[in-house]
Amino acid sequence: KARSTSDVYIVVIDGAFDAANEVAAQLRASGLNVEVDITTRKVEKQIKTVLKKNIPYALFVGANDTDSGVYSLKNIETEQEEKLSIADIATRLQS
Repeated sequence: KARSTSDVYIVVIDGAFDAANEVAAQLRASGLNVEVDITTRKVEKQIKTVLKKNIPYALFVGANDTDSGVYSLKNIETEQEEKLSIADIATRLQS
């Protein structure tokens, strides 16, 4: 199956759209293709979209993540999840 042109899909938790769009803007500024889920669907449904679209990474953004500046990045293939800053996420996805 062809890989998506998107590098990462932002899974929005509890309607944290402002936070998600802010994160997306920062990642796009570093040259990444970012998709943001603009629906209000449950996390499980959003993950299904990531799988269906064959996007390599899912980034989980909730309202309280912006306070810490640390986000969960999940490698869809390996199912490995890491907590990283935006800068580290950008570096990881660019490699």
